[in-house]
Amino acid sequence: MDLINDTIAGSDFTGFKVRYHNAGGAEVTALEINAAGELLASVGLRPWKASISDDTAVSLSPVRTEGIIAMTCLGAVTQNAIVAYDVVGTPQCVLMSSGGSPNVAVTTGVLMGTTGADGKLTISAANDGKIYVENRTGAAVAVLGTYLS
Repeated sequence: MDLINDTIAGSDFTGFKVRYHNAGGAEVTALEINAAGELLASVGLRPWKASISDDTAVSLSPVRTEGIIAMTCLGAVTQNAIVAYDVVGTPQCVLMSSGGSPNVAVTTGVLMGTTGADGKLTISAANDGKIYVENRTGAAVAVLGTYLS
């Protein structure tokens, strides 16, 4: 999965693309956003929302065993993340972007609510087929997310 800074053909603005390779090896653009923040193209977007109290975790059952999730917190806690994950075999969870927030972490394994570092929002892929989001920010958060692929 690649985060690609790109100039969109036929235009004078710069945007970014999130791409992945499908099962056949073909490159697919999952998300394309221009410099003004407008969504230009998408494939397979699936939104979700979770309310998470401090020192608790929620589990998500992803629609694919591997992919990309974009998420943001609403309210006073403003962590953002784009995360690549794989929940099969040896799980993987890679932070592609944190929106500049130092309070986002990634790991692997089941999160129980106080597993990750205090003060952080932790995202984890586990070999039970789930993605976990743990809130240790000190306040309840509402997390909006989208499966990009």
